[in-house]
Amino acid sequence: MCGGSSAVDADQEEVRQDAAITTDLRAVHMRESKIHKLLLLGSGESGKSTLFKQMRILHGAGYSKVDLEFFKPVLQSMIVSDIQQLIRAVSLKVVADAIQPPLIFTDEETAEMASISAWRSFETAGVFANFDLTPDRGAVIARMWKLPQIRAVFEHRRHFHLSDNAQFFFDKVEDIATPSWAPSVEDIVLSRVRSVGIVEEEFEMGDGATFRRPRRISLLHARRSLLIGACCGTVVDVGGQRSERRKWIHSFSEVSAVLFVAAISEYDQKCWEDNVTPRITESLTLFSSICGATALARASVIVFLNKSDLFRDKLRKYPLQAHLPSYVGDGSYESASLFMKNLYLEAGQKAFDEIGTRRTMYFHFTTATDKNNVKTVFNDVKSIVLKAALQKVQLM
Repeated sequence: MCGGSSAVDADQEEVRQDAAITTDLRAVHMRESKIHKLLLLGSGESGKSTLFKQMRILHGAGYSKVDLEFFKPVLQSMIVSDIQQLIRAVSLKVVADAIQPPLIFTDEETAEMASISAWRSFETAGVFANFDLTPDRGAVIARMWKLPQIRAVFEHRRHFHLSDNAQFFFDKVEDIATPSWAPSVEDIVLSRVRSVGIVEEEFEMGDGATFRRPRRISLLHARRSLLIGACCGTVVDVGGQRSERRKWIHSFSEVSAVLFVAAISEYDQKCWEDNVTPRITESLTLFSSICGATALARASVIVFLNKSDLFRDKLRKYPLQAHLPSYVGDGSYESASLFMKNLYLEAGQKAFDEIGTRRTMYFHFTTATDKNNVKTVFNDVKSIVLKAALQKVQLM
């Protein structure tokens, strides 16, 4: 009798454990079904990672003191890289031809330029290399930046590759070079480090925001969970350079929305990778391929027409029609921005037609460095994603 009773008890315990496992699996499935993966995509230099950093600041734990300290050598190296780019641009024919009278430097200035060119930066030593910008070097960069000849080269920066916010950091380089200086959150947002790999940021969509259990995967960006209601989301940021795009396919499963970032201010610039392909061509080609990806056929498409502030300023100097002949507007920001929007709208619709899908595209003009602008846009994104999720549930 006792043996029989033990067998029955064992069977009951096994049934209980099976039921518990089934309950846990259902709970996991329910939790996962509420997660909305947002894929943040865009070509190189589009401002995609700046948007990602703003999301972290607005809806995450922000940046700790340790994070800020970590960024110090990264920012210092970025400044060195940018001043080196300016010096190299002195020898570019397209720049020299545009500047009259011709640039002339003293022997002392030429020697300082040669010295700066030999310094290490993340272009030559890697972003994580041990790097210190000494006060002496900060003073040298400050002197170089004040030279009228270098300022003249800077005015033609559309012909070469320079960080959008290089002037912001050059103007305070001597402070940055002091041992006691520490980066601010603004410095981090305005910094430029090329994205490498795939980075995720988790949050929940709703009203108030509280931080939940960070899991660090890097110091430049971290994967974090945010409680903003009852519906969780994950923003996935991937590298924008061509060499990074082969990694994107691994992030395509179960995507609720694609957030595509396009820098509309770069209509007159070439790609970093080859310095030949127009950036607008690269961006539109990439956008078409994303809209035509069958793995993303059910995802909402939200387009951030980014760097709208720079676009407005640049239109005054460099007419849009000179670079995009199909534009026939009056040259105003309103006319030009509508034209840029329609370029992406038409490219997306054509790609949708080719794979037999019909979707609405949502457009936002953004300035990724403007926290208030990003906050407003991101609230709209949450509304779009939640509305799309509700519609899918109603169709099931």
